[in-house]
Amino acid sequence: ATGWMAQNVRMVAAILLCEHLHIHWVEGERWFHHTLVDADLAINAMMWQNAGKGGLDQWNFTMHPAKSGRTQDPSGEYTRRWCPELAGLPTKYLHSPWEAPKDVLRAAGVTLGPGGTYPARLVEDVGAAAAGSRDAIRAQRKRHLAWNDPGGYDLITLPRGTTVAHDGQAYRIFTRKDYRFPRDAAGGHWRSDEEEVVHSQRGQASRPSNRGRGRGGRGGRGGHQSWKSGDGHDAAVSQKSVMYEYMQRSAGA
Repeated sequence: ATGWMAQNVRMVAAILLCEHLHIHWVEGERWFHHTLVDADLAINAMMWQNAGKGGLDQWNFTMHPAKSGRTQDPSGEYTRRWCPELAGLPTKYLHSPWEAPKDVLRAAGVTLGPGGTYPARLVEDVGAAAAGSRDAIRAQRKRHLAWNDPGGYDLITLPRGTTVAHDGQAYRIFTRKDYRFPRDAAGGHWRSDEEEVVHSQRGQASRPSNRGRGRGGRGGRGGHQSWKSGDGHDAAVSQKSVMYEYMQRSAGA
């Protein structure tokens, strides 16, 4: 072992642990920090938290363990090096040995499961496992709707000392579309799952258009927040404006 992993392998490992096996991201973060020679406390914790969908920039994508292997290691060279137990399998079955016929497994000297040469797969239905993770996250968010903005995005309170002028105010962070609970613009109530389905089928936008505004635009990642905090202060602020204020004041200090 080298103590180093390619970025895509780290990502697929994190998704398997959090999204498919439903294991807390902290467990993965601890193991990576213990074993990786390039472990960085801040980056490692941030990336694992985002993989676990609890970070400030939660991952808006998924990766299938076997399909990703075929895409990123089409020749099988990487897998054969690090999983020598499977080296004798044809490349067609290398990333999903459970799909290989018995005679192919036998010819390659591979037996799956307890007492075999290679473990049986941990998750048989990856799609169902991912759906279970999504449903659990939605259920948790629905229990705390006060921390959803009108567009359904997560809100956090900016800690004291983190910004120049917006300490203690609510700030919107990126939230995956399938995790959001938008507020009905007319009625002011939070739409139920059934209402959200009808709303989507009608083709109505759940938030103002973001076209032409880039990632920092309204409704996007780290965009302007028009939500009013409980004390009446407008939390309309972007990450860029906070950084600009900081640089301006620092330059004048």
